Amino acid sequence: MTRVIRVFNAKPPYATYVGAFTTGEPVCTFQEIPGQDGLLRRAIVFNLVPLDASTSLLSPHPGRLRMLKPQIVRWDPPDASDISVVVDATELPPGDRVVSRVEFQLQADFGHWLEERGTPPSRLRLPVAGTIIEPDMYVESEGWLVEAKKSTGREYVRMAIGQVLDYVHNARTLDTVTTPMILLPGRAEVDLMELSADLGITLATRDGDSFELLRP
Repeated sequence: MTRVIRVFNAKPPYATYVGAFTTGEPVCTFQEIPGQDGLLRRAIVFNLVPLDASTSLLSPHPGRLRMLKPQIVRWDPPDASDISVVVDATELPPGDRVVSRVEFQLQADFGHWLEERGTPPSRLRLPVAGTIIEPDMYVESEGWLVEAKKSTGREYVRMAIGQVLDYVHNARTLDTVTTPMILLPGRAEVDLMELSADLGITLATRDGDSFELLRP
């Protein structure tokens, strides 16, 4: 069942109806967002997808407009044991919590693997259209923008392709040259691997305790 969330843009004493949204995938993420004083604070950011809404009515957070250039910050491996606190149990079915732990562990293991090969990951925060978007990892020495997915299923890989190309496009408009990379727990279907190669996307796939890089 689709969750419908009604969003209003409130500017006292008035409120403007923006429209109907639902939750995306993932439901939410932890991000560092500047407050009114400009200091970064760790916050829960919910991923809302418009169903029938006028998104132009949304006002950007004033603190976010201060960051006009890409920002590279420290990467810390996600803790798979903390997935239960990301959202309330009513937000994610038990099965989704299990596979989300898989994705967290995948990111953590890949980050450690990158560190061992001398190419440690960081995070790249991109200011876009009054908000901030951020891939799962950024390997500055290689220029890799990494989008991780918990499954090699077609819908996950297709989603990752769109997301990582969006990140690279926006990084380029901000004068940051990057290369798209998708991180998966195994090899995807052959046609999807061929599509990724055609689009210039590197695939990083788990190979036992290590990782295999499939370059285009």
